[in-house]
Amino acid sequence: DEIRRRLYQAAKALRPDQREWINRHLVIGPMAGVNVGLVDDRGESTAWHGELTAHLRATADQADPWRAIILDPWSRWGGPNVETDNYQATRAVEALEQLTQIPGSPAVLVAHHTSKAAGSNNEPGQGDARGASALVDGARWVANLKAPGEDKRRVTLTVTKTNYTARPDPVELEIDRFGVLRPVGAVARAATAGGNVPVTQGL
Repeated sequence: DEIRRRLYQAAKALRPDQREWINRHLVIGPMAGVNVGLVDDRGESTAWHGELTAHLRATADQADPWRAIILDPWSRWGGPNVETDNYQATRAVEALEQLTQIPGSPAVLVAHHTSKAAGSNNEPGQGDARGASALVDGARWVANLKAPGEDKRRVTLTVTKTNYTARPDPVELEIDRFGVLRPVGAVARAATAGGNVPVTQGL
């Protein structure tokens, strides 16, 4: 229910054909109250990781396989020691890599917290991620969301690591009254135009 409430306003900012596509393809897994750690305290893959991988393989549609898997937050999905031990973090990254090998070779996106020290840094960097550095070292792409100043209604999306492409310029975003992130100026333009501006416009 919480995910649906959060997605409702974001979906309103999409075109009808985009909403129809999302409605057919988005699969939500409510994991509240479930231990979803991918590795145990020894750095070994958990039974849950095996069950998840098997489920994703079994439910993949050959005509329309998995395209992306989003895990949020990493502090729950990683395991008990992945934020304090580089060995454990590396094993957890390997568990994520196994998810990319299911039908469709989906991208795996992980939402993670920043460290307390990151709040005092003017320039965002890949080292802002909380805990063991092996998580970022093993990732192929890292982006940071950070409030650039006192205005908490604005954040900057900055790609701080990308293994295969040049880093794009940072993107300034604003949070509308429903909590949806949009490029700066999009909310005002939508109000002037009397309609919605897609969330992805300008990205």
